[in-house]
Amino acid sequence: MAVDWSRIHASRSFSALTLPLAACSFFYGLGVRLDRARHHRLGADRLPGLVVSIGGLTAGGAGKTPAAAALARWALGRGRQVAVLSRGYGRKRGGPLVVVSDRDRIRADVAEAGDEPLMLAGMLPGVPVVVSRRRSLAGRLARREWGSDFFILDDGFQHWAVERDLDVVLLDAADPVGNGRLLPWGPLREPISALERADVVVLTRSNPDMKGREPADTLLERFPGLPCVRSMHVPSVVAFPGRGLEHPAGYLQGRRVAAFCGIAGPGVFRETLASLGAEVAVFRPFRDHHLFTQADVKEMVGLFRESGADALITTEKDWMRAGAFLAGEQDAGFLRITMEFHSGADVLFDMIGT
Repeated sequence: MAVDWSRIHASRSFSALTLPLAACSFFYGLGVRLDRARHHRLGADRLPGLVVSIGGLTAGGAGKTPAAAALARWALGRGRQVAVLSRGYGRKRGGPLVVVSDRDRIRADVAEAGDEPLMLAGMLPGVPVVVSRRRSLAGRLARREWGSDFFILDDGFQHWAVERDLDVVLLDAADPVGNGRLLPWGPLREPISALERADVVVLTRSNPDMKGREPADTLLERFPGLPCVRSMHVPSVVAFPGRGLEHPAGYLQGRRVAAFCGIAGPGVFRETLASLGAEVAVFRPFRDHHLFTQADVKEMVGLFRESGADALITTEKDWMRAGAFLAGEQDAGFLRITMEFHSGADVLFDMIGT
């Protein structure tokens, strides 16, 4: 049976797993400190342009991909030559440097690119997306090939090999650090004290109608003077690639859907569908970054048909990994999420400048 890591990372109680997980967290934290010290000794590469890192403290779930896309669109609107540089987490093949997309087309598949870079390439037509474990190589290629002068480090807070002009750290407003423990006991990639390196924090999934404080506000009291921007994730489009159609997200109002996803915090996706007025007849969560097989998708199509639902819906990121098996399903599609700022955005953009 698969381990429910989301439950473990949220739990503050003790169990039979606590001691081994705590031991693993200790050694994980030691490894993080050693890696940080090694990069400090070696120094960081400087790219020929403005470098903004979009990153987080936790493993998954904060919404870094919509944030990177929102920042790229803002910079494009100000005439900058934008390139997105990513590690390409989860990719299965391809060389040390892969151009996922250039200004004209997408040039890689999910196995070569990884799901999130491929998703960014689809969201940002005309913006080069390049993956490499050495993002300085990716940045120099982007400069040489397309004259890029505005580099976005996707998931870059723990990538110390490249100097950055601004470190933007995303925190979920309602659940910023889970149980506050390091991986694998908790969701943290670094201790909470790492926020001292941040230049600005963006709270994601912040509720503009909420009266009073959100859980992340209590955490940020420990870092007085750290600028804070509030944002929310907004369902924007439901796309049906087999039909070549896109509809406003409100299209799901009153429709019966079967849904599946392989993301951190799958419950958020289900809640989003319900908030749009969809009746969720079937919901199947998979582990984060699950590599879908034809059998997985065949099972979901079978459940969809048995349920009599109107549509089979997944997330845009999951479509990158499952869409090839759904090419013949005209009623299968994905929900696109965009980021909208509702407080403090001027602080962020003033820090970046033009």
